[in-house]
Amino acid sequence: MPADPFKLDYDKGYSPSNFYTRSTNKHDHAKEVRALIPPDLHAMLFKLQADEPAYRTVADIVKDALYHRVRYLLADEREIDPELRAHWEMQTRADMNRELRERRRAIVETASVELGDLIDDADDAGLKDFIDEYGDQIKYLDTRTGIALRKLIDQAVVNLTRMQS
Repeated sequence: MPADPFKLDYDKGYSPSNFYTRSTNKHDHAKEVRALIPPDLHAMLFKLQADEPAYRTVADIVKDALYHRVRYLLADEREIDPELRAHWEMQTRADMNRELRERRRAIVETASVELGDLIDDADDAGLKDFIDEYGDQIKYLDTRTGIALRKLIDQAVVNLTRMQS
């Protein structure tokens, strides 16, 4: 499964007592966020900025507060809505299954085109290689894909037998 979107990739040196005021990550990447706030909170931010030397700007206070609050909320998985997590896991499994089906379909399509070319070219050495290579792959495939590939291999065998007689 892909990485859990409900877990953050935390810095190893996180401390609740540290000030987190950087505008970028270690790769100098950043995203802009805008929000309207009530006037009383706005006044409190300016007062705090004037009283706390670690905060050069009101934006520093907002970044620090967001960082700490987000870490706090995501630190305990029980805080995550179980329905949201179940939906994400179900969607992830569906996406993975769809991708797997597409890859299997591509294997059969590629084999079919390759077989057609080998038959058109009357390439008996190529047909032998086709039979060997795809025959080895069948054991690693699901039943439906294996059956489709087996039919192509059988067709290759029939055509090879015709060429050799």
